[in-house]
Amino acid sequence: MIAVAERLGATRIAHLGPRSLQHRSPLTLRHSELFPPASLWWNTLKLCVDVSRPIPSDALLRRDGRPVTESVVDRALTTQAILDQERSLVEWADRRFVHDGPDESAAATRSTIELNLAQTEAASAVAGHADLVLVVGPAGTGKTTALSPAVVQLRADGRVVFGVAPSATAAEVLQEETGVVADTLDKLLIEHRLARPPDHRYDLPVGATVIVDEAGMMATDRLAELAALADFKGWRLALVGDPLQFSAVGRGGMFGLLVDTFGAIELDRPHRFDEEWEREASLRLRRGDVTVAEIYDANGRLHGGTVTQMERASVDRWWELRAAGKKPLLMTPTNEAAERLNERCQRTRIKAGEIDPNSRHVTAGPYEVHVGDEIATRHNERRTTTDRGATVKNRAVWTVDSINTDGSLTATGRAGTVRLPAIYLAEHVDLAYARTGTGGQGRNVKGGLLFAERPTDVRNIYVPMTRGTETNEAFLVTTGGQTALDVFIQSLATDWIDQPAIARQAELNDTKPHRPGLLDGSQLRTLLEQRYEITSTLEKAEYDLKRLPRDLRDAEQANAAADKAIRER
Repeated sequence: MIAVAERLGATRIAHLGPRSLQHRSPLTLRHSELFPPASLWWNTLKLCVDVSRPIPSDALLRRDGRPVTESVVDRALTTQAILDQERSLVEWADRRFVHDGPDESAAATRSTIELNLAQTEAASAVAGHADLVLVVGPAGTGKTTALSPAVVQLRADGRVVFGVAPSATAAEVLQEETGVVADTLDKLLIEHRLARPPDHRYDLPVGATVIVDEAGMMATDRLAELAALADFKGWRLALVGDPLQFSAVGRGGMFGLLVDTFGAIELDRPHRFDEEWEREASLRLRRGDVTVAEIYDANGRLHGGTVTQMERASVDRWWELRAAGKKPLLMTPTNEAAERLNERCQRTRIKAGEIDPNSRHVTAGPYEVHVGDEIATRHNERRTTTDRGATVKNRAVWTVDSINTDGSLTATGRAGTVRLPAIYLAEHVDLAYARTGTGGQGRNVKGGLLFAERPTDVRNIYVPMTRGTETNEAFLVTTGGQTALDVFIQSLATDWIDQPAIARQAELNDTKPHRPGLLDGSQLRTLLEQRYEITSTLEKAEYDLKRLPRDLRDAEQANAAADKAIRER
């Protein structure tokens, strides 16, 4: 029942108990903690709202009034507060779409490269006057390419634009790639929660445009707070993301629900991948089309074996790409696997003579960090700054320059050089050679590598397998008679992401969450992907038509030359 409530996006029933239980091993828990009194469970159930599938009229019922054929995992529970918040957000979006202002078509002309139709539409809408804009950007479809001219156009029109993202690194990428001033969503919200007036950087005027990148990772409560703040301040919002990539750590899924309910501008043409086949295949991978697995397998992208074999093979491939200067990104679904991969990568660098294991080192979490190691900071620390005045950000990557006698270290990254104190190292620093798939979202590298020690879900396949421009490979642990293809297919057919409670309720009750006259979200995505395939085919046909006359002339000239050579003999 708890698992079902969590899958619904409901309040986690376990959180009603002591917070310490969330971090304690079952072996250390008292009997009263493992088995709370029946009264607690009964009172918890009374707080819940049942959104399960309707009971058939002829069903045989248990004593609790549910059908005897119903499994515990079929029971769907949430709370009224969650339902009210989600419904309020849908109503908020509906009100905003009523005030749909004109697009700014001149935005596309601000781009330094030619935009396709969907990118042009996105740039025009973000730079326009609608109160709410929704943009879906699958991996590699040129999301920032579309946002950059919109930012330029807004500034040219004298309109304020500001960017936010759920994480500091995502905000930094947004700022670097589009030129918009950006920070975390939490920072913007906190500045307006305090008793004092917000800092001038976050005190945006009426009519300002707030671009929310990675909107699919935005927690529902954060979206609700931002919606209320935007209404109060008179801001426009442009929510940009991909609901089929990773969602919020907590309760989320509202961006996807809004897209399915109201529709969105969807960027439908991947440009990231060097291989033509991978562009179309990535869209099929995104929607969990298991038939695309054979294409990845046929192109040598899937590798299978034991845990040890796949750990070694993935790190060997990481080292090969790294040695070639291709900046690989090694990803895995779990923190435990990331720790093992990080240690193996570090040993590989030590063996190659890049790191001296006998030099002074410092302990950072489970790791021993040496000079030359690459580390990742895992906590935003605005009080610690680099020599360029930049703050330390979660998931930022640094190279260790020196280990200091007081247990601190000095490291250099893109934001400059920083001194990290021992207390920060102990809790908030990891080696940066491998990371989870969530940590890889938003990254763009030459080679994307996935290690999975057990079957995972479609998002843990899709995100890691779309980071690389030149190659994306999966190293999958197999057991028994399994092949890497089997594990890949099993993972594509699985989706662990939370749904909003009202979406789950609509699904179980077979009601449509979208506006009358609009296609269902999955149908719309499928049609957009089909449009991309048709457009690509037409473009290739047009190119062939232009090329064929020249090829024909060349062939005729070659044939004439051959005939002449034969006659002269």
